[in-house]
Amino acid sequence: MDFLYTPLIIFFGFVFIRFFRYRLPKKDISILNKLWVFHLMLTIAFYFFTRDGGGDAWKYWLVSNQMSASDFWFYLIADKGTYFIYAFNFLFAGVLGMGFFANTLLFSFF
Repeated sequence: MDFLYTPLIIFFGFVFIRFFRYRLPKKDISILNKLWVFHLMLTIAFYFFTRDGGGDAWKYWLVSNQMSASDFWFYLIADKGTYFIYAFNFLFAGVLGMGFFANTLLFSFF
């Protein structure tokens, strides 16, 4: 499913920048577009660094991807911290079926 989500996330990043086109000079919009591309490049580098268990993002995605619906509700309501992040990430990894790459891109948008 990453082939579907990846272009959408990149596209919506540029669309988000366009919301400021009437409030900011063209030069600033150009800088924001370049910053978005730079941010995407850093995200891709982060993905390659963490894709085989090299960081906590991998574990967040892995646990969320294997989580059941009952685990989701338990983590969402009863637990805090890491378990809440597992539950939050379940919406993307478990429900929407995002792979680790698309999930990383999505969180880079925030």
